[in-house]
Amino acid sequence: MEYKRIKKSHTSVIHRIVMENHLGRKLKKTEIVHHNDGNKQNNNIKNLTLLKSRKKHNKLHTSKYCPKGHKFTKNNTLFHDNKNGKPSRRCRECHRKEQEKRNHNKLILSKIKQ
Repeated sequence: MEYKRIKKSHTSVIHRIVMENHLGRKLKKTEIVHHNDGNKQNNNIKNLTLLKSRKKHNKLHTSKYCPKGHKFTKNNTLFHDNKNGKPSRRCRECHRKEQEKRNHNKLILSKIKQ
């Protein structure tokens, strides 16, 4: 792929280049590459999420609390794709509690089956 020289610094486009190489295509002007951990120096593909619009990117940054009221912090936030394949974030505390509940239910079912 060829890249036009732009006025911004090289570090401001590296994440876009990494995402383009991963996808095998050029990004649309409307597509935003989000750094999951908030560190703009970390351009590892596992740390990058492609968002279809600035609106979706802004939504990731505006809410400070999960639906259950836990604060989104660096240590309490998981980024993932939802059921529709769209980028989303989750509260680690809620995720942990759901996992514990699922494991508990599996344990009860296994005892019933015995």
